[in-house]
Amino acid sequence: MLTVKVFAKLAEVVGQSEVRIPEREAASVADLIHVLTQRYPDAKEILHSSMVARNLQYVMREEKLEPGDEIAIIPPVSGG
Repeated sequence: MLTVKVFAKLAEVVGQSEVRIPEREAASVADLIHVLTQRYPDAKEILHSSMVARNLQYVMREEKLEPGDEIAIIPPVSGG
């Protein structure tokens, strides 16, 4: 199971701060974003503009995921 932590506006849209995804549904970060977009269509724009960290390291969308990975999706920050 992958643990996906979400923050800020994304957590508001998803309705929680953490989501669990079976590994078989997400072999890569891109797959994970796709799964989350399907589950939470209102979050599509935020998901596609967010940074993703895997086990505390920022990663590209092509990054492969492993069982037990902790993923953080960090949406863009705005304000001043």
